Amino acid sequence: MARSRQAPARETKRQAPAREASKSGIIAYAKIFPSIGIARVGNSPDEFFYGPEFHPPGTGKPADFRYRDAEGRIKRQAVRFRVYGFDAQDRVVCELTSERATINWKVHLANKKAAWFEFRGAAKAALQFANAEEALTHPKRNGAAENGAIRRNPHSNRFESDDTRKAFEIDGGEKSISGVDQRPAADPDGDRYRFKGCFKRGLNGYAGHEVYLGELHTDEQGRLVVLGGRGVSEPVGPGGPVSGDDRLAYWIVNYANNDHWHDDVSDGPVTAQVVLNDGTEVRVDGGAWVLVAPPDFAPDITNLMTLYDVMEEAAIAGRLPSTPGCPPLRGLDSVSFHEDIVPILSRMNDYRWVSPLGLRGHGYRKPGAAGPEVFSPGSGDDDPTRKAGELQTRERFFNVLRVPAYAGLDPQTGKPAEVDRALAAAQATTFYMPPLSGDEGDRTSGAPETWLTLTRLQYARMERWKDGDSPLTARHPMRRAERRPSCSSSLGA
Repeated sequence: MARSRQAPARETKRQAPAREASKSGIIAYAKIFPSIGIARVGNSPDEFFYGPEFHPPGTGKPADFRYRDAEGRIKRQAVRFRVYGFDAQDRVVCELTSERATINWKVHLANKKAAWFEFRGAAKAALQFANAEEALTHPKRNGAAENGAIRRNPHSNRFESDDTRKAFEIDGGEKSISGVDQRPAADPDGDRYRFKGCFKRGLNGYAGHEVYLGELHTDEQGRLVVLGGRGVSEPVGPGGPVSGDDRLAYWIVNYANNDHWHDDVSDGPVTAQVVLNDGTEVRVDGGAWVLVAPPDFAPDITNLMTLYDVMEEAAIAGRLPSTPGCPPLRGLDSVSFHEDIVPILSRMNDYRWVSPLGLRGHGYRKPGAAGPEVFSPGSGDDDPTRKAGELQTRERFFNVLRVPAYAGLDPQTGKPAEVDRALAAAQATTFYMPPLSGDEGDRTSGAPETWLTLTRLQYARMERWKDGDSPLTARHPMRRAERRPSCSSSLGA
């Protein structure tokens, strides 16, 4: 199979912990990195590239690299998982590869969206995943009575499909892989590394439509490589996939909730069994999770709020302790201009390349353009006129940011955040930034829950910057924001 070289389209944070290296060299346990890996679908039959992995990147992006193949088809983004060994003091010993150990990987991929509740905003989704009694009243995808029901499992207390409704779950099953340079063969034997499930199997006597969800590889060091589906989305009727004019009966009516349709995104757990060359089996703590998402059609543009930003706030607000292999959390006592502020300003600027609205607001010499004077305040110049101008610029940028109004914990106190509802409603307009839809549907004037905001942690850091409280270095040329692997390349709204 043809492969593109690793394409570090974004600078990324190293996956393994930047902790003190082990002095004993004795491996007590191991962990899988990244703990959450992001793959993306694509319709190129053979070519793929690796998603973000390291910071700084080990190699530059090849001059001839493209996200599409020679026929213009989208390459899949693969995610690569590694195992690192730790000593008894939680210090890194080394990465465990085929040179030191035999690693048997297991992955289970499934797509169960069509059997779940309709998506009607983040608040309802949270109730559904919390198995709240109220959620049982929410409308369901493919909700006709003959399609079965979602019920509570009396043993686990979790929601699950009954036997009839399971027909809408595309379950690729669990697959195992071990060794180096392994990949599916072209013949049917290769299916042992491919994830295939059936949509509508057994429903009204239908045998089901086979859906390919992805496959497993290993690289030259025995690391796990997961690839997702091929970007296929289609309606399936009583007799199979529907095409041509027959699709008029299956018209798409919503961006998320369309009965009888399926796609080939998926997610699932990743585990590993590790045996050192001397025969010692190493305990692997925890596991990992793979998410197979749609393509990123603007891979060099980072969303204003990423999945990493959301996770970082949740960890800090929840006062979660750092675990081995994770970088220490930085609260509001440690706000860095280049680590925390520049990424937000850069992301705002970059919307000009993908949105006419962004171009009008953040284009060259536009009011919202973050120019060199914004990217290099605090130069140490004691000139009061310059200082007053820098302060005025920071205040101008901050004062148009919409105050976060979503339910959640306050990262400063660790307690439920207090929300000024009147202020939130007043700021639910296009005057405040960002002028984008949020968690609860299309943006609506006066309805704050429908408007996107920064996370509370991002907002608090910007406030520190506005007040001149973030540590600043000498003037620094404009540069791209740092990206952390996988989660910083994914939307966090």
